Amino acid sequence: DDDSTSRERLKYLDALEAALPPVCAIAGDVDPIFPPNQVKSYAARANAEYHCFGDPRAARDDPDAHFSHYDVICGRFAPKLVFPVVAEFVARDADGKSETNTRVPSRAEID
Repeated sequence: DDDSTSRERLKYLDALEAALPPVCAIAGDVDPIFPPNQVKSYAARANAEYHCFGDPRAARDDPDAHFSHYDVICGRFAPKLVFPVVAEFVARDADGKSETNTRVPSRAEID
């Protein structure tokens, strides 16, 4: 018996739905790897808090206004825009006050 074929594959979305801890789903507005509409759909299915980073009013070719896949964790604006949202989520979760589908301010609102 081939061990890799006999093991059941983990179905991540099913596992996420069954998870008891709160989940914070983060999307970049121009992410081609995991587009925000898919992240939002999975967040809703898993009853997760959802955040999408990027300014929908900005020109599509403005690199400082949009977040792609890696921008949400290692982009130059992540420490100022993304990290505080994650820290707030963790703090609220510690107090049992997590919410779902909250709006993230744009860079223009923060600057």
